Amino acid sequence: MLRAATLADLPAVQRLYETLHPDEPPVAPAEARGILQRIIDAPGTDVLVLEHEGVVVATACLVVVPNLSRGGRPWAVVENVAVDATVQRRGHGRRLVGDALQRAWDVGCYKVMLQTAATGEDVHAFYRACGLTSRTKTAFTAYAPGFSVVGAAS
Repeated sequence: MLRAATLADLPAVQRLYETLHPDEPPVAPAEARGILQRIIDAPGTDVLVLEHEGVVVATACLVVVPNLSRGGRPWAVVENVAVDATVQRRGHGRRLVGDALQRAWDVGCYKVMLQTAATGEDVHAFYRACGLTSRTKTAFTAYAPGFSVVGAAS
């Protein structure tokens, strides 16, 4: 089952996020609870979770952004895609990303963007198989002064 996360999903979501950034300390539980509550309360923003046999095995964040161009059609970004390593390559990630895309199309988005720091061709092939392309836009990223991204090129 794929659905929007609730506060009860916080431990599972944090466990999955640790696989994305294993060198970073997790957000403290009380602070994380407040952050997730703000996400839940924010219009157009969802942390999605995918359950398999009653266990959360994948997550992604979908943010729909109102827009004054493109005829007023919103755009969206998918971030923090994580699938439990024990169930990868079983279609869960594709279902998660596909559902995030469909949710964006359902609210009229004209595009969905996703960036990945992963450099492996297998990850890039996965996103292409989900219908995303890296040939139409160039992504640039700025990080806050003092924020260190492990493995990031300058």
